[in-house]
Amino acid sequence: MRPPFFKITFLFLLSFLTAGLFASPSKPPELPKTTRGITLQEAIDLALDSHPSLRASSWNVEAKRGAARQSGALPNPSLIVESEEFSGSGALSGTGAMELSLGLSQTLPLGGKVGKSRRVADAETKMAEAERADLIVELRSTVMKRYYRVALLQERLALERENREIALKLLGIAKTRADSGEISPVDLSRIEVESTRAEIEEERLQGEFKGALSALAACWVSPAQLLSGVEPLQALPLVPEESALRERFLRSPTLLLAERETAKERASLSLAKAQVWPDLEISGGWKKHNETGEHALFAGISLPIPLFHRNRGGVQEARANLERAAAAQDSRLKERESLLNECFARATSLSGSLSKADKSLLPAAENAFRGALRGYQLGEKSLLELLEARRTLLECRKERMDLAEGYLETLGDLELLAPSLSQNPKEILR
Repeated sequence: MRPPFFKITFLFLLSFLTAGLFASPSKPPELPKTTRGITLQEAIDLALDSHPSLRASSWNVEAKRGAARQSGALPNPSLIVESEEFSGSGALSGTGAMELSLGLSQTLPLGGKVGKSRRVADAETKMAEAERADLIVELRSTVMKRYYRVALLQERLALERENREIALKLLGIAKTRADSGEISPVDLSRIEVESTRAEIEEERLQGEFKGALSALAACWVSPAQLLSGVEPLQALPLVPEESALRERFLRSPTLLLAERETAKERASLSLAKAQVWPDLEISGGWKKHNETGEHALFAGISLPIPLFHRNRGGVQEARANLERAAAAQDSRLKERESLLNECFARATSLSGSLSKADKSLLPAAENAFRGALRGYQLGEKSLLELLEARRTLLECRKERMDLAEGYLETLGDLELLAPSLSQNPKEILR
């Protein structure tokens, strides 16, 4: 016996809804399909596309826009239905003497409260937009710092692999000379120790590199996605001109947010002052007298007397909030300006140090090591001289990498304090 048609339909709908219930609600952002490493702009785009805090901030802006739209509406009118003088005693028994009234009542806010409420709501919307822009700047700065860290660790790994190859080459030379009796087993052991240390350091950097990759991928909430690496840095970014930094600083979302908070509190003070005015209520309608069969119109006005409540406390609170917001705006400007000066000075100093390291320090250390290695192979240099030259080269390379790491970290701080105005549509706030 076949099941009834409605049962088949019910089972079909149930399976359809169940499949939809357990389906993935949204597809995570995909990494660019390329064999090369991810670029900085691609990493920023992925973060802006999917970061949950940015999505939450966008919905907050939308909510504030809705609230601003609603704040400009007048109160709804009230329907008046009244009946008087019925079901009493004597001549008022029954409904013969009843009076029936039908009408409308409307509250009219005075003192411009509707327009001022709308201005407060608009100011809150602009604050939410500035908060979202500030969040974008913070996210960009975070992605930049994590991206640069991955790029530097890639470079450190490449150098460490080169160091390990050199150590293995030295070990091969030492073993040959040990077999021929030219060096002692103690000297051979020293080179074996250096080779092992190079291998351990490479493994340590490999683990640090994987952790940095995971931290970078977490910016777009997809740490499980495999990243092979990032695009190698062809050259370190330059320090922006001080005048350009100043201009970007004054237009930064953080300062804009403080400015808009002050504007919102100023609008709130204006609204608080308007609350002194009572709301006018007007009413009117039609009235019928059953006893005479006659009808007439009625009208009324109701206006509260501001005797006990004049919103003095509300005005005092709003004025204090305005002074607080203005003081906080001034404090934020001075504090971040001081941080900007400090970061710019540090970036300029580190840039000069990096230039010296690239032009003189590293070439000199590399030449010294090559000379020591050639002299050791010819028997003109001792093992201690060779190891000392190699250690000096490693220290110089590490010092240069430390300078680069500090420099790029400082550039990320500068981007946070004085963000560049991006032309990317995803980063432009309407």
